Order: sequence, then C-alpha cells, then structure tokens
Amino acid sequence: MPNNLKKPLIKTNELSTDAKASMKKRIIIGALVAMVVVPCVFVGWWFYLALIVFVIGVATYEIASLPSRRLSFLLWATVFVTMYALIFWVVIKHGLINEFKDFDINMAFGTIWLSPIALAVMIMMYFLVIVFKPKFTVMDACYLIAVTLLLALGFQAILYIRYVPFNLFAEPDVSIAVDIGSNYFKYCQSALLLFYLLIAICFNDMGAYFVGVLFGKHKINPRISPKKTWEGFAGGIIVSLILSMAMALVCAACHSPLLPFFTLDRWYWILLCSVVLPLVGDLGDFAFSAIKRQFDKKDYSHILGPHGGILDRIDSALFGALALTILVAFISNNWSFLEWGVI
Repeated sequence: MPNNLKKPLIKTNELSTDAKASMKKRIIIGALVAMVVVPCVFVGWWFYLALIVFVIGVATYEIASLPSRRLSFLLWATVFVTMYALIFWVVIKHGLINEFKDFDINMAFGTIWLSPIALAVMIMMYFLVIVFKPKFTVMDACYLIAVTLLLALGFQAILYIRYVPFNLFAEPDVSIAVDIGSNYFKYCQSALLLFYLLIAICFNDMGAYFVGVLFGKHKINPRISPKKTWEGFAGGIIVSLILSMAMALVCAACHSPLLPFFTLDRWYWILLCSVVLPLVGDLGDFAFSAIKRQFDKKDYSHILGPHGGILDRIDSALFGALALTILVAFISNNWSFLEWGVI
C-alpha cells in the first residue's frame, strides 16, 4: 500500500504533555464547579441568588485588582458598594414599594434597570477620589465606571434569565397555561431558560477549545487572544447551535417550553436565539480579553486554576445573558422599541 494512503484524512495538532495535563485539570475543575452551580440553578429561589452574590463579589475583586495598584479602603468600599447597589437596587426598590410584605424573590427580577441616582453618585465618588488621591487618575476612574456598568448589566441579565419565566408565564394572555405554583415549574421548567443559556455558552467555549487545540491553524486576533483560531470559532458555533437548539426544541415537544414563544410552531425564535448567543458570547470573550491585555494580564485571577478567574469563565455568559435578555424583551413586546414591558 502506498505511503500516502496511510496518512490520516484529518491531521490533528500534536498535544504536549502540559496541554494534556491542563486539559485534564480543566475537566476536573469544571465538573466540580458544575456540582455546585447546577443544584443552585435548579433550586433557584434564594440559593441561586446567594450563588450570584458570591460570584459578584469575586468578580468585583478581580476587576478592581486588575490594574495592580493598591487601592485605599475608601476606594475598595466604593467599588463594592456601587457594584452591589447598581445590581440589586431594582430588588430593593421592589421590596420597599411593597414594604417587603409577601416578598417573592422569583418575581423580583422581572425587569433590568440601573438607578440614575446610583450612577450619578458612583461617578461623583470616583472623581472625588481623583481630587484627593494623586495616584488615582481620570483613566482609573473611567475604567472602574465602565467595567462596573458592564458587570452590573451583565449580572442583572443573569438574574433576569433565571427568574423571568415566573413573570412571563404569569401573564394572563400567554398561549400556554402553566401553573407557576407547581413544584415542577418552580424547580425545573423555570430553570430551563438559564440552562439553555449555559448550554449555548459553555458548549461554544468547549467546542472552540477542543476544536482549536486539535485542528486550529489560523489565528483570529493574536493581539487580544493569542490561542483563539478560526477553526475553533467555527467548531464552537456549530456545537453550540446544534445542542442549544436541540434542547429548546425537545423541551417544547415535551410541553415544557423555555418561554411562552419558544414553541414548535415558532421555532424561528429558537433558531434566532441559538445563532445569536454563541456569536455574542465570543464577543464577550474578546471584550474581557482586551481588558486583560490592556493591563498585561493573562488571567483575572487563579481561583479556578487553569480556568483562570471567575471573569475568565463567565465573560461569555455575561454578554450572552444581555443578548438573550434583549431578545426576550423585544419578542415579548412584538419588537416594539417603545414598549419595553419586561425590561
């Protein structure tokens, strides 16, 4: 047999010992994280909220530590207080209006809204620090303001995606009747939308990583993300699209749609969201990578070992959640820019 016939049709990249070890650690740590996250997502309620509160704290620390400058206690306090205030003011406002009587966390995140007062106070606080701290520059202030707004919107969207089914399925004019008081809806069906988001984002990341490692040849943008390739990009999009769309269609076929309009006869909304999510997720990955490169950092932290920091893992999810939130809001309001009933 000629030697050329013995060559494999598809040639994979040679994996180094370090690459194999890193891949193994990634899988183990990913599995451990999933063991914590998945139950919290299913149970929802205050357990999911507590998980997000913890993640916000770590992410805030990572973003504030990135410039490698020692911050004063007042500045650290400002960063954390403004971050939590911007994310949770909508909940606090909802509770205050009702005097926290019969307060239901499941119904508290039916909207995304940033308080203009909190925004104004945050901006004034940072520029006040500029006046009294010579080493704290305008660029520092602008960086913290920008990333705080980005994270606040992203985390509100992540909370919205978990709790919005309680609001949408509770509307009297939805085409599918669902008992939102049932345990099945509370612990299963209401969580499916967030799992849909996680499947779209996580399998895009995993598909891009494994396809890129094995077959990647052509770099997308070495300046921002040296290891990302067009082969990995394509592989991630295809894997994400197939799995996320299949999940939503199976749920719809089993009479447990993720949203009132995620039905078999309106499959085009599922297709739209399934296409948009991995693309926007990749944009989020590049955006947060660009922020790291600005400060010559490889990872935001090392809390997750070879995965890096919290922000290294959820950057795509933050952008994906924002995109899905916008799509859900527009579809729910018949694509009207003037009637934002749920956002």
